[in-house]
Amino acid sequence: IDVPKPRYVYQGKQGTVFVASTSHVWCMKMVPISAQLPQLLRDRQFELAITLSNMCEDTVDDKAKRVHKIKTLHGFDLFCNYKFKEAMNIFFQLDIDPSHVIGLFSDLLPQDYRNKLCYPGKLPILQGVNLENAIMSLIEYLTKVKHSHKSNNDSIALETYPIVEGTTTVKFKKQLLQIVDTTLLKCYLKTI
Repeated sequence: IDVPKPRYVYQGKQGTVFVASTSHVWCMKMVPISAQLPQLLRDRQFELAITLSNMCEDTVDDKAKRVHKIKTLHGFDLFCNYKFKEAMNIFFQLDIDPSHVIGLFSDLLPQDYRNKLCYPGKLPILQGVNLENAIMSLIEYLTKVKHSHKSNNDSIALETYPIVEGTTTVKFKKQLLQIVDTTLLKCYLKTI
């Protein structure tokens, strides 16, 4: 905090500090971490929000869910700011449903399927070099997803997470691999 020429500092009640200069007086109060998180998310300060979430005295499950949600928002924000590789790495680490990641691109999923997906904000319009970089990052991401789900049993139920809570996800590995393979083919055709 930039306080011009403070002359006096006085600690008041627990969590309150008064700072005075020759012409101003400031009162600083502690704010509970849970009240700080929404503001940090609005300001897109995701790393600080994650650090503070880990400091909260919640149950382990609540803390893990909150951190997962913040990291997902961070990945989406990175994608919207054209940092595709970093965003894809976060989506892979968090087991985000690949169909939701593919849905970030306007023409890679059937329109009726894509209309069922929700996102925390407006998707960027990808053109030119940004589109090319995004597709290359998507190819790398989908290749990692495909290799991570490689096994003989295609009827295994999956546990993937949506980008926005409450949106349906792909439930079976066979369906997921079909979506991944089809999208990889479309991406390869676009990069030729």
